[in-house]
Amino acid sequence: MIAMLLQQPITPVIVQVVEKPTREVGVADILLEAIGLTSLMLLGAVVFGLLFGAALIWYKFKRPGARDSEPPASDYGFRLSGLKTELTEHTEKI
Repeated sequence: MIAMLLQQPITPVIVQVVEKPTREVGVADILLEAIGLTSLMLLGAVVFGLLFGAALIWYKFKRPGARDSEPPASDYGFRLSGLKTELTEHTEKI
């Protein structure tokens, strides 16, 4: 039996792997993917901005002593009462 194995020629087996053909990618496909990625990033930025803004507002109103240290609303005015007299004085000089 060993003699029969030694006498038979050994033939190698060659296997060719055939890959599936790939789909063609056009300009329209690339543009659609780019627009999709850009809109996803924009949506993420908007959501992050809203969450960050809400967290800042929540922190401002929830911190201890926040309402006591706030200046009155009248301090936020435009102080336009003296502007009218300054404008009339300036126009009279012209």
